[in-house]
Amino acid sequence: MGKLGYRLGIVGVGNMGAAFVEGLMGAGMASPEEVFITDIHPGKVEDLRLRWKIGVLSPLADPDPIVDVVLLAVKPQNLRETLEAMRPRLTPATLLVSIAAGVKTEEILK
Repeated sequence: MGKLGYRLGIVGVGNMGAAFVEGLMGAGMASPEEVFITDIHPGKVEDLRLRWKIGVLSPLADPDPIVDVVLLAVKPQNLRETLEAMRPRLTPATLLVSIAAGVKTEEILK
């Protein structure tokens, strides 16, 4: 394992998710093999992948690669659909962290 010590999946690399990737990688806090990203806009994913040599999460319903921590950086109106698509790849040990504005924990747990 690299600098983080776990595999991080960032779901949504719009302004907030991309800023997280830029900060994490720019500060040297993570190794490229520890970070995986996905977004509904392939161009955003490709730009970050090429810049930082990080991994890309295949469609969310695919089981590979399994990540240990998931940062949910999607728009609040897309959160429910995203969580449903991710359900097959989550385990009881997966830590979910959400930065979706105004979404309560209870909504994520449904």
